[in-house]
Amino acid sequence: MIKGVLYTLALLLSLFLVMALLEHFGYFGTTVRAILFWCYLLFGIGIVAYYVAVPLGKIFRLGKVISYQDAAKIIGRHFPDVQDKLLNLLQLQEQGESVHDDLLESAIAQKTLLLKPVPFLQAIDLSQYEIFEICGRSYIGDSFVNAGIAYDDYWSLPSHNAL
Repeated sequence: MIKGVLYTLALLLSLFLVMALLEHFGYFGTTVRAILFWCYLLFGIGIVAYYVAVPLGKIFRLGKVISYQDAAKIIGRHFPDVQDKLLNLLQLQEQGESVHDDLLESAIAQKTLLLKPVPFLQAIDLSQYEIFEICGRSYIGDSFVNAGIAYDDYWSLPSHNAL
C-alpha cells in the first residue's frame, strides 16, 4: 500500500505539472480547461482507486483471499531464507490443530523464534523512491491552480508591459 500511495502521488504530481505547463503556454479557453480539469479529477479518482483502495480492500480481506501457504510463498520470494521455515511452521500448526503434542508445540515455538529476527520492513526499499518537494508556488503552478480550478471563468493573456 505504501508503494501505491507513492505511485499515486508521483502520477498525480506529474500530471499536474504537465497540465500546468499546458495551461501556462496554451492559454486555453474555458472548454479546454474544463476538459483538462475533469480529466485530471477522473484520472485522480481512478489512480487512487487502483493503487490505494484496492490494496486497502485486500488488507481488510475484502474480495478474494489467498491462503497462508500462498502468502508464505510470496514472502519467500522477497526473503528466500524464510520461505522453507515459514512453510514448515504453517504445516506444523496445521498438524498441531488435529493432535495435541508437547513436542509439536515446542517445535512450533522454536520455528517461531527463528522467524522473529527477520527484518520484514526491508521488503519495501523506500530509497528507490525519491519524493520531490516543491517549495513555494511558481508562476506555472499559480496559473494552472487559478485557471484550472476556475475552469469556467474567462482568463486573458497576461500583459507584458516593459516599464
